[in-house]
Amino acid sequence: RDSFGIYRDGDYIKSAFEGAFRTSTNEEYRGSGLPNIYAGVISADIVDFKVVSGKGICTIDTDGDIRATTVEKALQGTLYSWKVKKAV
Repeated sequence: RDSFGIYRDGDYIKSAFEGAFRTSTNEEYRGSGLPNIYAGVISADIVDFKVVSGKGICTIDTDGDIRATTVEKALQGTLYSWKVKKAV
């Protein structure tokens, strides 16, 4: 949140990953996409996972911590980025 307590785009993305921000339809089968993606990221061989949407960026580290940041220029849409760990 900013100094006025207003949530920013990154905060909304983070809350969606945590399952706190749900769909407005209130349908049971809706709103579970990002929590399911989060579970997959922390249990799989995925590193450097990022979501960019609007002015928000969320990064999930290998410990499952979600970091939300804000950028000045908005992305019109949503971009997912990740890397797969190299097998040894």
